[in-house]
Amino acid sequence: MTLVETVSQILNKDVSLDEAKDFANNQFGVLSSFLRKRFETRVYIIDKGIKGIDYDENPVLWSDEDFIEVAETDGNVYSLEGFKRTFNDNDFDSKYYIIRFIEVEINL
Repeated sequence: MTLVETVSQILNKDVSLDEAKDFANNQFGVLSSFLRKRFETRVYIIDKGIKGIDYDENPVLWSDEDFIEVAETDGNVYSLEGFKRTFNDNDFDSKYYIIRFIEVEINL
């Protein structure tokens, strides 16, 4: 991503190269913070057999935040690479799990 594209994304408007340079000179902290943020797709899995989960509302309809909370509590969170290995190397029967791919922000 170029400086112009990055600053345009931060400000949510088109900027010229001179405006981008000016922003970088005057708002270096904002720019560096923005550049440290990255996103990663993680695989969150809920075991349909977990006791204590209220299935009155289908987990497929849960918000990402609620889904993440349950999956993290159960310890079923994978990177894409980790999930691929687990899925390909084991007998992973998806009929017993609810799987959601969620893009999350990570700080480097």
